Amino acid sequence: MSIDVVKKIISVNDINNGSVVTDIQMGGGYTSINPPVNDIGDISSIENLYTERFDDIDYYGVSTGAGGGSGITQTSLKIWLKADALVGLSDGDPLATWADSSNSSINATQSTTSKKPTYKTGVVNGKPIVRFDGVDDFMSTASMSLSSHFTAFFVGSAEKGSPVYVEHGSNADSSDGMRVSGNGGLGNLNGFVVNRSGAHAANISYGWLGQTVFKIASFKYDGSHTIKMNGASVSAGTVTGSTISDSKASNTLYIGAKNGTSSQMTGDIAEIVIYDTVLSDYKIISIEDELATKYGITLS
Repeated sequence: MSIDVVKKIISVNDINNGSVVTDIQMGGGYTSINPPVNDIGDISSIENLYTERFDDIDYYGVSTGAGGGSGITQTSLKIWLKADALVGLSDGDPLATWADSSNSSINATQSTTSKKPTYKTGVVNGKPIVRFDGVDDFMSTASMSLSSHFTAFFVGSAEKGSPVYVEHGSNADSSDGMRVSGNGGLGNLNGFVVNRSGAHAANISYGWLGQTVFKIASFKYDGSHTIKMNGASVSAGTVTGSTISDSKASNTLYIGAKNGTSSQMTGDIAEIVIYDTVLSDYKIISIEDELATKYGITLS
């Protein structure tokens, strides 16, 4: 091997900003990287390894908490609903309880038979989904505390024009809570709202769930709105209201309908992941990568 080896300069700041920084160091390995570069091979293979997207923390030595990588982890995870974790169900069964896969044990439930969504198998990349009928189906949780500064991910699909609502609270436009809402496949009536004694609302001019196409949508609020769809940034559009500082609010989380009474969704949800904190850009990318691989979705 050549005595010239590629040294990867790594810091939390580098990772969070998604930068790839390399230089040439004469004389040997950079052993704080595992494996050390002088054990890998020639310059070309080293460059390829250390300039790829930050998928594998074994090479980068960052934590797996809110600022680190490794996809979905339990640190600061508030609720994690994934259809492929449901057990004891057959295709077409009504769903009474969507068990939380986080350590919070905040299940989503529906006790009324006619309002239960349907469990469907093999819908997206061989994985199951939860299907909402657009008539009266919805699910809700017990009251749960959520920070106004948070990060959320959704994997789903809605019929064109169908309303899509996931809302913390009965009406985040007028009382403490948050909502992400939209119309499947359409670039109107999409919203990302956080409220603490006043709403800070992004009126997104882009449909974040596609018409019968599964997409990954991510939302982050840290005083400003960050929206991504399939890994690409989406404009927040017209923003109204004032910046909200971080604080907690306790509300029911409604899935599939506004307050369980209106704007019912016609479509499918495969996974919902909500963190009670603001995740780093790197962490968001690592979760998007994990979800994209799982559901066979191409990131932009």
